[in-house]
Amino acid sequence: PIQPADVRTAAATRERLGAALTSDGPAAAAVPAPSATRDLTIRGVVLDPDGAPIAGARARAIIDLGFGYEDWDIAEGDRVLSAGREVDAAVTDSDGAFTLDPGGLHVVTVSASSADRPARSIEGCAPGAQLEIVLANGGTVEGSVTVAGEAIPVVDAEVRIFHGGDEDGFDIVRTDAAGRYRATGLHSGDGGVLVVPREYAMTRYAPFELQPGGTARVDVEVEPGWRLAGRVTDAATGDAVAGATVSPWEFVGQNVLPDERGDFVLEGVRERPGALSVRADGYGRAEVQFEGPRND
Repeated sequence: PIQPADVRTAAATRERLGAALTSDGPAAAAVPAPSATRDLTIRGVVLDPDGAPIAGARARAIIDLGFGYEDWDIAEGDRVLSAGREVDAAVTDSDGAFTLDPGGLHVVTVSASSADRPARSIEGCAPGAQLEIVLANGGTVEGSVTVAGEAIPVVDAEVRIFHGGDEDGFDIVRTDAAGRYRATGLHSGDGGVLVVPREYAMTRYAPFELQPGGTARVDVEVEPGWRLAGRVTDAATGDAVAGATVSPWEFVGQNVLPDERGDFVLEGVRERPGALSVRADGYGRAEVQFEGPRND
């Protein structure tokens, strides 16, 4: 099949030769001359923004078949390679250095991560590459989740944290017994918090701005919301569809499964007109509009 012009095919990717790379992108480098003793490993160093080595960081070599296409598979000899699968890993030493063996692959993505610092990745790394990966100082987002007007802590609520702006960072944490949450090692920049509690309405996006190494506090209040009940049936036969998934918000949270009769109950539906999303194996997806609570 014809590939888009701006997509590097797996074959083209495998033909690329190695170059010295930094965390800011490819840099000019001489291609090692073919040799029976050529080093087929990938070596590198992990540093903090001040240039100090980071010991104990985890470096990973990940199959790279085509940038941005993590669901690709390709046969190479008697192997089936799946993009995104780890082929080797190492922990940096006291000098921040690591060595990875890509296992005969021509090109891999190298990712480095450390506690309380956001991970960084370099695509298109060939055997013999020398890498320098700088891990930024990680930020922290913390706060509490309470019931609006009552100051009651909301326990075990799912807190979704979007961070880093264009970095597309995403973390999920849960509130503790006091309704508090905390996430560390986040990308700096614009972000936001979305709370998905079990029995209250999912909150609106609460934005924040995070400085490198800084802390942003985002306290969130939840509303009771509506109780929404219904039944999922086969449109042709009228039979119950017990294996469906029902969500009032695009399957982001508050998903429920109908019982054997197809009946379901959703607690804490946000107080606004919306669409109920339903999907099931063999049926695809459907949406049902809802306006508000009814007493009948």
